[in-house]
Amino acid sequence: MSSYLDLKGTSESGFNIGLGSGAVSLQNSSSELHVKNKALSAFLNIKISELLSVSNQLTLNEDATLSGASWKMIIARPTSGMTSSVTYTLPAAPVNGYFLSTDASGNMNWTPISSPSTADKVATDSTSFSFSDFGSALSLFTLPANALVSEVQVIVDSAFDAGDVEIGLLGNLSKYMPTSASDLSDASQYSSTPTQIPVGTTEALIATFSGSPTSGTGRIVVFYSIPS
Repeated sequence: MSSYLDLKGTSESGFNIGLGSGAVSLQNSSSELHVKNKALSAFLNIKISELLSVSNQLTLNEDATLSGASWKMIIARPTSGMTSSVTYTLPAAPVNGYFLSTDASGNMNWTPISSPSTADKVATDSTSFSFSDFGSALSLFTLPANALVSEVQVIVDSAFDAGDVEIGLLGNLSKYMPTSASDLSDASQYSSTPTQIPVGTTEALIATFSGSPTSGTGRIVVFYSIPS
C-alpha cells in the first residue's frame, strides 16, 4: 500500500529527500524552487530527460558570487518580434576556428570564415620619412600589376621648415600625388584621390622631395586594391 505526503498548507519552506550527508533539499526560496544540499549551502545538479522552463530565460551558475571567475550566464528569449515557436538544433561537435550559422529552420552548423578575395581587400603601405631623406628619391613599395590606387595620404607628424613632396614613379613623379596636394610646413594630414587607370604591369612607387629642410618628420600611406 502506497502513501504520499501533501505539503499544501504547511509552514515549512522546504524538506529533505534521503538521509545523511547525501540528502537532497527542495526549498521554496522567494517563489523559486531550489535544489540544494542538506545544509542549504550549495546548489545541486538536476538530471532530467527534458529541460522545460516556464521562465523567459535559462541561467547557468545561478549561485554565482558575481566576482572573479564566478558569474552568471543567461540565455534569454526575445521579448518581442516572435511569430511562432523556434527550435535551435546544435551541431554534434565543435570545429576549431569556425562560426555557428543556421538555416531558416534553426538547424545550426559550424561554418568556415571565408577569406576575402583580392578584389574585396584594400591593402595599405606606409613609409616614414624625415628631413634627412631630402636630396634624393625615397623608394616606397612596388605596386602590383592591375592595382588601383584609391587614396594617397601624407601625414606630417612634425612640421618641416622647408620643402615639398610628390608621389609617383620614374618618368611621372607626381602621378599619384602632386606637390600642391600637401603642405609639409603644417603638421596635419593631407589626402589625394588619384584618377589613374590600373596598368597591367608593376610600378615602383617613389617619393620625390624638393628643398632642404633641417627638421620635420612624416609618413606616406598608399591605399590600393586589385579590382576583378
